[in-house]
Amino acid sequence: MPIRYAIQPDLDVLLYIFEGECAAAEYFDMYRFVYLDKRRHHGMNVLMDLSKAGLDFDTGNLWEARAIVVENNACGFPPDHVAILTNSTTMRCLKDALVLMADNVTMYLDVFNNFNDAVYWLGLAEMKWEITHFWEENMRSGSKDRLAV
Repeated sequence: MPIRYAIQPDLDVLLYIFEGECAAAEYFDMYRFVYLDKRRHHGMNVLMDLSKAGLDFDTGNLWEARAIVVENNACGFPPDHVAILTNSTTMRCLKDALVLMADNVTMYLDVFNNFNDAVYWLGLAEMKWEITHFWEENMRSGSKDRLAV
């Protein structure tokens, strides 16, 4: 499976790295796995790097994503701040559709075509050097946490 993740607790950042062709089902499997990682908490800054990947996402997957967002909100969990890094205009449309489907649930989700804009939107400009180093290290060497299987 071409998805891996890394968590940097000191920066409060969860990084997903997608490579090659990825199915949404693979992402949801990884989401459930990462949910069990003790370093992961609700309200984290999440950077989803799809810059080297294609994501196969359909309407059913949007409903699954919506269910996760609505359930987390109903449980009183703070929403994650999710920045998606991609050049895909389709991903922008999917993000807009998810926001419309989420029944006025607060979501912090946006799509960016460059890393710097994503970091600034996440409110992490003052830690830009550290986050850039963390991101580049994981892009080069592969995540030290886990490759999804």
